[in-house]
Amino acid sequence: MPPNLIPESSDKEPRAGQLLRLASLAPRFDGQRHQVYYDLLVRAIDTDGTYNVALTGAYGTGKSSILDHLRKDREGEVVELSLSTIAPEVHEVHEAGEEAGERARAGAESRTNRIQKEIVKQLLYRLPPSKVPRSRFRRTSTPDRVREWGLAVVSGLGRVGKPDPGWFR
Repeated sequence: MPPNLIPESSDKEPRAGQLLRLASLAPRFDGQRHQVYYDLLVRAIDTDGTYNVALTGAYGTGKSSILDHLRKDREGEVVELSLSTIAPEVHEVHEAGEEAGERARAGAESRTNRIQKEIVKQLLYRLPPSKVPRSRFRRTSTPDRVREWGLAVVSGLGRVGKPDPGWFR
């Protein structure tokens, strides 16, 4: 399969950077390379009792291409989440014994907790804040300009009280 080349510039007098050949890194499903993994993924998803699937691999192996193909095939059924590598926290040099084992278990639970929080956060960000009113998850949102101005005017009028008649002269 030829690389996904970006066309050269059509300018009459192109600059040096416009003449260089570029290959797009955007997801592009290649049936010859990706179909077997796509089929395995679909089989896993279609198995009763499977509710979550993770797809991992090195950079450039086709994860995004496979998931993009799946999203197109199963429109409206796919929720995409992206987790960066969550490495174990580095605390101390290697230790031996029961205390070290307890710390390792606590670290694993902490990492699991961070992964779960990230998944919940990404799922909640997909919804408008009005759909999850009782959520303890706080997020940044676009301020409501009308509401903000209304509060400013009301609080300003409350502080001013009655104007001094001599003030208008």
